[in-house]
Amino acid sequence: MTILTATSGDTGAAVAHAFYGLPNVKVVILYPRGKISPLQEKLFCTLGGNIETVAIDGDFDACQALVKQAFDDEELKVALG
Repeated sequence: MTILTATSGDTGAAVAHAFYGLPNVKVVILYPRGKISPLQEKLFCTLGGNIETVAIDGDFDACQALVKQAFDDEELKVALG
């Protein structure tokens, strides 16, 4: 299972820590580069393992738009399972 989400800070850390290390679960978190606190970034960007983070040049709305676009992409859904 792949979990794709966008965050403006706290939610990303909560999701990352909830699913960190779980077998057969991959988490991808999009967040706005330079628009979250250093502490928030450290809480979810340093875990590694099954947690991947992607800094987006844009605001939270841009991150959310990319997530929504991915949800509407049938080929991507099939590829990721």
